[in-house]
Amino acid sequence: MSVFTAEIARPGIFGANTSATLELPATWAEFQDALQKARIADDTVIYSSESVYCKHDWLRPHIRRDANLPELNLLAMRTEKYIKEVPDIFEAMVKIEVGRNKGQPIPLPRLINLTFSTENCHVVSDITSDALLGKFLYENDFLSDEDAAAVRARAASGRPASGLLTLLGKEHRESMGGLLTASGCYIEFDGCINEVYVPGNTAYFDRSGAPVVLEISKGG
Repeated sequence: MSVFTAEIARPGIFGANTSATLELPATWAEFQDALQKARIADDTVIYSSESVYCKHDWLRPHIRRDANLPELNLLAMRTEKYIKEVPDIFEAMVKIEVGRNKGQPIPLPRLINLTFSTENCHVVSDITSDALLGKFLYENDFLSDEDAAAVRARAASGRPASGLLTLLGKEHRESMGGLLTASGCYIEFDGCINEVYVPGNTAYFDRSGAPVVLEISKGG
């Protein structure tokens, strides 16, 4: 299923069939086919594009209806890549970034650069709760000496340490802005965003394995 759906339209009265629907990510051939269906014959024709569908609820608030079409396709390609390779990692990055920006929408170029910054995330598999996170931190010496000593003392006394580990896991998660994901991972993002995307110098479409950089003009 597509990540986004956009409608391309040629303004004015030209008879029937002056609009087309494009599922994103799209190849260069699919993009050209949509332009032809909307009777956009060459680069001199001014047309409009409108984002009408977003597959992911967590991404939808950041996608403007008048989003730049090539950028939207690039984001769709990058989003699909990471959803297949590392489920939830991009979603977690977006949610963490939203939290740091007090709920404000993330601009499209910044979203694209987030997809180039997954190396700045720490991902721990099989962590589904604060208790398991606390256990992981303890077993891998990530706790302070004082907290680790408290866990050892609790275990030595014969009392369950699960409550303390849950508290320590929760405190760490909240202080680091980390997230427990639906796929059973714990993800931290250090907030460092690689400025890889450069408008006009980045491949927006795939064409037979070769990237295509496209510069277009949009009209209302």
